[in-house]
Amino acid sequence: MKREYLIATVVLFLLGLMFVSLAHADYYVVNLDNEVVSKTNYKPSQKDLDKRNEIAVYSVNKIKLKEAEYRNGRIVVHTETLAEKEVKEKHAAKGSERQLIRNKAMKTACKALEIEGTVFKHINCDDL
Repeated sequence: MKREYLIATVVLFLLGLMFVSLAHADYYVVNLDNEVVSKTNYKPSQKDLDKRNEIAVYSVNKIKLKEAEYRNGRIVVHTETLAEKEVKEKHAAKGSERQLIRNKAMKTACKALEIEGTVFKHINCDDL
């Protein structure tokens, strides 16, 4: 009987710990530019926040720091804007164009080396 009581107590204790960890909320630190700059699971020192002109915003929502956005006094998941999507697409397009240039430069350099007499054992310049 004592052993069963002990096991039940341990199980309840562990379930309680799981519940507490799930119910735990976070504080997000926001700077003057309304950017979320850090995240903590305890209330930051108001004195420290004041020194840096920052505020702490309490949220029960678990949001990754990279995805957190301060909007209307709350912490929400950042939604990519049209301008951000355009920048990302432009960056990807530039990367593709750079790769084309690299490939062409490698092929041109390879052919030039062959003309100079370099013999490649493992590379075929036409495959570049």
